This record gives sequence, C-alpha cells and structure tokens, in this order.
Amino acid sequence: MGKERKYDVGYTQTNKQGLKFTIIAYRNRMDIDIEFEDGFKMEHIRVEKINQNTLKHPDYPMPKSNRTPIEKRLGETKCNNQGSEMTIIAYRKESNIDVQFSNGFIVEHTQYQLFERGAILDPFYPTYSGVGYLGMKTYYKEAKEYKHQLEVWTSMLKRCYNENCKRHTWYEDCIVAEEWHCFANFLKWYNEHYYELPYGMGDLDLDKDMKSHNNKVYGPDTCLLIPAAINRRIYHRITSSSDLPLGVTYDKKTGKYKARGRIDKKDVYFGKYDTIEEAFQRVKFEKESEIRKAAELYKPYMPQEVYDAVINYKVEITD
Repeated sequence: MGKERKYDVGYTQTNKQGLKFTIIAYRNRMDIDIEFEDGFKMEHIRVEKINQNTLKHPDYPMPKSNRTPIEKRLGETKCNNQGSEMTIIAYRKESNIDVQFSNGFIVEHTQYQLFERGAILDPFYPTYSGVGYLGMKTYYKEAKEYKHQLEVWTSMLKRCYNENCKRHTWYEDCIVAEEWHCFANFLKWYNEHYYELPYGMGDLDLDKDMKSHNNKVYGPDTCLLIPAAINRRIYHRITSSSDLPLGVTYDKKTGKYKARGRIDKKDVYFGKYDTIEEAFQRVKFEKESEIRKAAELYKPYMPQEVYDAVINYKVEITD
C-alpha cells in the first residue's frame, strides 16, 4: 500500500467565501480538479491554491473583512519572541508599521503580521550566550559576507560564557569587553584589522594573549588577529601532567625531566635534565626560536603591530 497523499480524492475544505469544495481528481501536485457544493468545477489547478486557501468561486463575492480600525492598533503593545516589549508607534497599513522597543530602538516599515506573531526582533536583546547582541538592523546571521565574522564572535562568547561549550573550562575566568557584546562593534574592529595571507599560509585567529601575557579580557585594546599557524606554535603543548610546565614531562626510570616540543609540525625530543627549571628553559629557547622563525616567514604580510607582538613574545613557565 502506497503512502497516502495529504490531499486525496474526496478531501473537502471551506474557502474564504464560506463555500465548501471537494477534490474530485488528483493527478499530481500541479494538476488537480475540484468541485464546489453548487456543482461548479475548476480543473487543472495547483495544490498551492489549497494550501494558501486562495480558491474563489467566480459567482460569489468575498465577504467583507472586519478589520480592526487603525486608531485601535496604534499604541498596541506586546512582547516579541525574545521577551522584549514593543509598541506600534506608526500604523499606515498592515504592511507598513513602525514599532518601538522599550530600549528606544525603532523598527520602521515592518508588517503588523510580524508584530502579531512576535517575530520582530530587537537587535539589542542579548540573544547570544546571554550577553551578545547584534546591535544593528541587519540580521547578520543571514548575510554571507559577515558569516565568518559572526562565527568568530559567537565562538568567543561561547568560550567565555556558555558552560555547555567544550572549551569553556579553559576560558571560564575570561570575559569579553562590554563594547564587544555588540556584534556591530566587533565587526567594525575585525574588518579594520583584517589582512590577507597568501594561499596556503592559513587563516587568522583572534588572540587575546599576544599583547599582554595571560590576559583574561577579549576586547579591542587587548586582541590581535594573528596567523593561525603562529597561534598553534604558541599554544601547542606536550605534557603528561598539568602540574608541569609547558613541554616538560617526568621520566620515572631515570628520575629526570624530559624537554619536548614541536618543530616544523613534528614532536621533537630536546633531552633530559635534572630539574624542571632546566628542562623548561630548553623548551622555552626552542619554542621562542620557532615562533621568531614563523614571525619572519609571515612578516611581509602581517601589520607591524602584529609582527612586533609576535617577535617579542616570551614563553613563561606559568603558561
């Protein structure tokens, strides 16, 4: 037995004129016949006409709608789907109204139908991770030219404020500057600081630690866009214990400390040392050398501010 269609022969519906009609032939979704209760037939019509309830009997008038007077809708207040209160402050017709939110922001030339459904969004409502808001009329989530910037921004907010984010544990002490709670502000900063890298040299990462070591605040005064390849060199760590410094592991057999790191994308062993400090100093030397090497490689493409921050970066035992 085949799957039953939604609209099969015998399906009955009442149109906006108050007249019943029945499907008497169904060939496909683009070709059906119906018959009104008075015997009038319409052939070769589309299913969409039934979905939208736009089928009209030519011999009957459309009933007059009891529309709400404009003066009653003007000043009407309700909450949208975000929970923000909004009020109609101008009503020209159903498809042309102005709505003001309680924070003073005005959405102009929108539709009453959207107001009624609560679908008019307040761009200043903290929709993202409880703190972030778009801050402008354009719904950036649907704009392809801003898709990447929005992903960077939302990822930053999730790391700091979303406890369900896998990386939140490492960033739970971090915050985002209030200015960057607004995506429009972040977008402006990002676009002003963005630079292109040649094909094959990777993308850019948003970094908060290069300017100020172990910084806890993401913001326009603390962050840089740095090549992802350099970022990975800085934060890649080889260690068996969180109690040991970056790149240092303990060898139980010899009672010494191994120094290890990554050079040219390969894990490299630097030797064994009597103390944690000695092992770390070797890791520090090798890692800083690798970072400076990468800085020179990317120097022709990085802004001077970024190059200076990278070339002067120091690996600390507390990293």
